[in-house]
Amino acid sequence: MVGNVECLILAAGKGSRLSHRGEPKAAVPLLGRPIIEWVVAAAHGVGMNRFHVVTGYRSENLIPVLLGCAEKLGVSIHPILNTRWEQGSAVSFLSARAQIKGTFLLLRRLFQEGIRGDEVRLAVDFRIRENPFVDDGDATKVLARGDRIENIGKSISPYNAYDTGIFLCSPILFEKVDRALPGSDQTLSGGVKELASEGKARILDIRDDRWVDVDDEKAYGAAVDLISGAGGYRDAGRGF
Repeated sequence: MVGNVECLILAAGKGSRLSHRGEPKAAVPLLGRPIIEWVVAAAHGVGMNRFHVVTGYRSENLIPVLLGCAEKLGVSIHPILNTRWEQGSAVSFLSARAQIKGTFLLLRRLFQEGIRGDEVRLAVDFRIRENPFVDDGDATKVLARGDRIENIGKSISPYNAYDTGIFLCSPILFEKVDRALPGSDQTLSGGVKELASEGKARILDIRDDRWVDVDDEKAYGAAVDLISGAGGYRDAGRGF
């Protein structure tokens, strides 16, 4: 299955809360490696070899980093420029639509679990009170019942899990995000909500796997602690 699956990484945003360390955020060094390299290396470690990376803000700084990463790791990285990156993650996601024809993902156990037809599967963290690496105020929340997503968003209530930003997707998500985009929700969550209403959005509990969303200085420090403490990077996390 791995050989037929491509990896899509959204790296078009500005990352203003880490701009003092460099721009864009994906190119910022973290323990001697660009943040984007941690993502690619983690995915490559579980068999991914073909990557699409959506760039936007300061793409001229990121593309050389991507080329160096591809050469270092021996993988294929295809940059996709989104000139409308300021309009949100949904627009960045849709800019890759023409390049992605089959299933795409970024997490080891999602390979093993798989998806059923036209659906999406999201890796979630149920440790909403126990995970010290998550900023509850900034995290996207998920309300899950059984293995189904009932609701998703940054300000929903109630919720019982965090969205890790790691998906196993069928191309149906492009259609759903495109449909939701004209409304007020310009994030991927809008498309996931569409699928959830049809019973086609499922979850995977990451259990004890570790992840961190590197969005600000506090999260940057948490990532350093997480990687240093683990002696390396295990599984994939949104942000690196």
